[in-house]
Amino acid sequence: MCSSDLLIRSFAAAQLPLSRLLLVGDGPCRAELEALCWGTGLRERVTFAGHQKDPAPWLAMLDVFAMSSATEQVSNAQLEAMACGLPIVCTDVGDSRHLLGESSSVLVVPSGDEGAMAQAMRRVSAAPKLRALLGTENRSRAVALHSKDRMLREYKALLDS
Repeated sequence: MCSSDLLIRSFAAAQLPLSRLLLVGDGPCRAELEALCWGTGLRERVTFAGHQKDPAPWLAMLDVFAMSSATEQVSNAQLEAMACGLPIVCTDVGDSRHLLGESSSVLVVPSGDEGAMAQAMRRVSAAPKLRALLGTENRSRAVALHSKDRMLREYKALLDS
């Protein structure tokens, strides 16, 4: 079983008729995930973009970034989405909750909980003001706490010590 199958099943359960799901990345589970899309009647609403060198243009297409990882530490994809000012629906694994901070944690759901993820998708889909607020908070947090300049300063301090 792939972690993205939770994302597809949750998207199907959320029943968001005007929404589309964009999957960026590739891996050994792609055929299984494509079959799941056929089985859930989503084949026309899910796009498999495959591996992309530069995620920025793909992130710019999104209204919401969703991540259904079963395990994670510090997710670069999540940080990139935050830096782009996107609201995030994700599983509560690794540092996901810490990266988002407490004010955005309402969109962090237990790992493997299809119902909770579908509910979070419906909630953020139905609330443009909430999406804007969370996106702004995520961007501010990414810039303040996870910028390249800060990382370089902290690595330099570590190496100098």
